[in-house]
Amino acid sequence: MPRHPPPHTARSLAVLALFLMFPPMLTYLRPDTSMGPGTALACLIVLAAAAPSLRLDLRRRLFLLNSGEFALLALVVFAVFHFLVAAKLLPVDLWRFAGSVVVLLLMIAAARLIRPLLFGPRVTRALLLMIRIMFVVALLGVGGIQPPGWITFHKPVFPFTEPSHWTLAFLPLLMWACVTSRGWARSLYLTAALAVALALQNLTLIVGTLIVASVYAPVTRLVLLGVAAAAVVVVVAPDLTYYTERIDFSEENTNLTAQVFLQGWGMAAQAIIDTYGWGVGFQQSGINGPTVPISELIFAVQGFYSNLLDGGFVMAKLASDFGVFALVPTAAYVRLMMRSFRQLRAAARDRLPRLDSGTLYAHAVVAMFSIEIFLRGLGGYLTSTVVLFLAAVLHLHRAPRAAAELSGRSVRAAGQSRRQPVNMGN
Repeated sequence: MPRHPPPHTARSLAVLALFLMFPPMLTYLRPDTSMGPGTALACLIVLAAAAPSLRLDLRRRLFLLNSGEFALLALVVFAVFHFLVAAKLLPVDLWRFAGSVVVLLLMIAAARLIRPLLFGPRVTRALLLMIRIMFVVALLGVGGIQPPGWITFHKPVFPFTEPSHWTLAFLPLLMWACVTSRGWARSLYLTAALAVALALQNLTLIVGTLIVASVYAPVTRLVLLGVAAAAVVVVVAPDLTYYTERIDFSEENTNLTAQVFLQGWGMAAQAIIDTYGWGVGFQQSGINGPTVPISELIFAVQGFYSNLLDGGFVMAKLASDFGVFALVPTAAYVRLMMRSFRQLRAAARDRLPRLDSGTLYAHAVVAMFSIEIFLRGLGGYLTSTVVLFLAAVLHLHRAPRAAAELSGRSVRAAGQSRRQPVNMGN
């Protein structure tokens, strides 16, 4: 057995660590920095590393009408057109828009390059190593073993500034591990995740863990698991204020998480009203300051405005930026999400031919991105988790075609071998 991981494992692990940990680490060390600069720098590192052997297939695929790359580029073109119209309706920040478009193009290019490394058939060992690293990071956070940042964070999990950010990076790995493992290993992963959730007091991780369990557990077992988890919460943390505050969406609730969630929907609704359904433009949500009363409530309670630019979760930001047009990408995502959940559930129950490890991880990334879309975001569009999501979508779009091409080549090769004359000798 080799003492060091093979080169492909080391490369896959390096890319995973780069996108899951590097952008949050920059924000940890410089709290005034959004995820955007760290994400852009991670993409540039990938592009620079690939530059010596970069082939021209990316440029070719941009002009294939049925390619995922072409679809993503078309969305960027639409965002530019949409912004030009939005600029006629409301004040806009041109430099913020232009910089964000550049970063988005970098993200698409990087997603195309990292796709084979993250979602190829030989990624299993890298994923196993990464999930163990993430557990170690969480345990260090639980133990309070953290390097000093520029400011004091409430519950840091270095290199993440808060447990929810660690959770969003961790949940696709947990989904993949539970789907690909069996028996005690699967139970161990799920139990460890619930233990971390209770130790960190993180509702997002509890919800995500139950979603993971729902993929492979029968309904009766899932209900029993939910009851058991609730009982453990009551025993371990008799004061349920932390959890009840986060699911209380009344205006009287002063919990920041609940307020930010309500603010996101309020800003989206107000943007649609102010622009007659058009939206304020790509990356323009919140640039003109608060637009809903709950933002002022947040300021009165917390002493600062919060999440004005990112909406709190991706769906709210999409609706604010693109108005009624946000329904199109949201509907497309829901379709992808449902397909991924079906594939993961079938794989977990061995009801279909086993997909390769990388493709299952791609389905896990798409499925668990639902939390970032609908519940708790990492900071808008320009984040490392969005790069992984784009790479997963490109892989899942390409995988059936690649399988069909491989099958076609095999059939043709078999046909040619049958047509070869048989030499019976003299």
